[in-house]
Amino acid sequence: MVHRILADAAGSLAPSQIRNALPKAYRPTEEELARRLRSMCASGAVHRWPRDRFGAKAPEDSAAGAIIGTLADRPLTSAGIARIVARKLRGIGKETVAAALKALVAEKRVLRHPPAPRGRTPRFALTAPDPADYLEPGLSRLVAHVAKKGFTPESVKMAIAR
Repeated sequence: MVHRILADAAGSLAPSQIRNALPKAYRPTEEELARRLRSMCASGAVHRWPRDRFGAKAPEDSAAGAIIGTLADRPLTSAGIARIVARKLRGIGKETVAAALKALVAEKRVLRHPPAPRGRTPRFALTAPDPADYLEPGLSRLVAHVAKKGFTPESVKMAIAR
């Protein structure tokens, strides 16, 4: 039952949360639950997390899955990834998230992008960067600059396309 409770949890649970999730008829004492959790950790059925918490998966594996889920929408900086993943997986440290991100980049499951226009920090995503994202701000300024000379923005864009 403990393993099922941990598998249903998004990240990790404290022993008191695990105990409260058990049916009253099957609730062991806190000492007995702690002994069982240590035994389950030794056998690999349960994984110990920072701050005396426990999960069905290792913190690194949970962090990797959460990072991939977080990057499904858009590229993010490592700080943005760490903030979102820490919110999703209570009890996980920023060091664990950073190590999982580094491993995902090494495996090429996550790709490093150049900093955003007017940004300084590299971003990470599941897909390759699109050059159009980096050209748009500069092209918009160029079109506006040339349009000031009497050209229509559409004619400037057509000239760039040629």
